[in-house]
Amino acid sequence: MKRIYTFGGHPATRNLTVADIKAGKGRRKFVQTTAVSRTEAAAAQAACIDHLSGVDRDLVEARVRAPDRFTTAALMASDYKNQEDTLRAGT
Repeated sequence: MKRIYTFGGHPATRNLTVADIKAGKGRRKFVQTTAVSRTEAAAAQAACIDHLSGVDRDLVEARVRAPDRFTTAALMASDYKNQEDTLRAGT
């Protein structure tokens, strides 16, 4: 596990960092899946899936069950009233 700081500045651990992914390009295959529930996230964690992806509202709950997986989330533009709200949600 890699020791990192979250965007909120809190210490955490992750299985991968962006640097790991860049270094593995062309040398290693990474496994990615979408987890939209706690159950799916827990299964991905147990299976040692490298990368979880999903939309922001789904991953908030999924992170509880897979706290150390590398995670990305898409923001759904239709969920936000204006550009400022969208940018605020992404930080």
